[in-house]
Amino acid sequence: MERTIMTIGELMTPEPCAVDEGLTLADAADRMTANNVRHLLVLRGNRLVGTVDLGDVVFASEARGDHAPVSIATRRAHTCRPEDPISEVVRQMEGSHRRSAVVVSGNHVVGIFTVTDALRALRQLSAGEPVRPEVVPTHAPELPAEREQVLPSVRVKRLLREHRAAPSPNDGKLFGATF
Repeated sequence: MERTIMTIGELMTPEPCAVDEGLTLADAADRMTANNVRHLLVLRGNRLVGTVDLGDVVFASEARGDHAPVSIATRRAHTCRPEDPISEVVRQMEGSHRRSAVVVSGNHVVGIFTVTDALRALRQLSAGEPVRPEVVPTHAPELPAEREQVLPSVRVKRLLREHRAAPSPNDGKLFGATF
C-alpha cells in the first residue's frame, strides 16, 4: 500500500485575515469574531511582522487595556512552504508550542495552517477521504485590505472575558502581502 504524503498547501486556509500592527486589541478581537477566525497576520504596511491569536489578544487586553496596539501581543511568525509535509510542520508546531504556521511561497503569504486545520487533517486521515471544514472563515474577499476599523457595535471584549473562549474573529485580507 503506497502512502501519500500530505502537504500543508492541501489543508491550509488560503487568504488569511490580517491587521495592521497599529490596530487596537479591541479591534483585532472584533475582526476575529466578525470573520470566524482565531488567528490574524500582523502587518507593517505590506510586510508580515508576526501573528496574533485570540488568546494573545485577550491576555494582552487584560494586562494593557483594549486600546493598546495589537503589536504588543504579536509573536514572530512560524513560516513554512506549501509543499512542506504536514508531518514536519506539525512536529515543528508541537515542539515550539505554536498554534499556527504562516504559509509562504517565495516572498508572498499564501495561507495559514492552524490547529483547526490540523484537526481537519486528522479527521480526513481517519475518514480516508476529504472532509469539509467545520469552521469556515467568513471574511469577504471584496473588503479592502486597508480597512482598519470595525464598528463599535461589533465589540466582543466583554463576551471574550466572560467566556474565555469564544469563536475567533477577523477582517481584512492579504492582497500582495510579503514576508
